[in-house]
Formats: sequence, structure tokens, C-alpha cells
Amino acid sequence: LLIDLREKSEIEQLPSLDYSINVPYSNLYNYLKIENKLLSKNKIIFYCAVGERSALAIQVCQSYKLKNVFHLVGGIKGINK
Repeated sequence: LLIDLREKSEIEQLPSLDYSINVPYSNLYNYLKIENKLLSKNKIIFYCAVGERSALAIQVCQSYKLKNVFHLVGGIKGINK
């Protein structure tokens, strides 16, 4: 499961990766609470602009007991150089 943590305004400037879903970081806690069962059955890869929010998302997931979580180091801007 590929999750884009950027805000809509950021996505307008640089589109999301194919097959990803958008969950802005500001909504992450609520999303994890609601979708915990689904998420616990999948590998999750978070990404954002430069990798800071996605690194924080890994820590947040630990409090929700999610284990197969990863993030894109350097963010989407790092792969579009």
C-alpha cells in the first residue's frame, strides 16, 4: 500500500505516484485508527515531499502496532531530480 502524505496543494505541483492513495499527514492519526485492521494485513510505504513526514509516520504506526511500514527516504522530490 503506497500512501502519499502530502497536502493537496503539494500534489497539484508534483502529482502522486501511480497507485498511491493520498492521506495528508494531518489526517494520518484518524486514518490509522479507522483503517487499522486493513493496514495491519499489508505492507505500507509512506512518502511525502522530502521524507520528513514519512519518517514521522513510521513512528506513529508503531503506536498503532503496525509492523510492515516503510518510507521513501528523500521523498518524492528525491526521485524526481
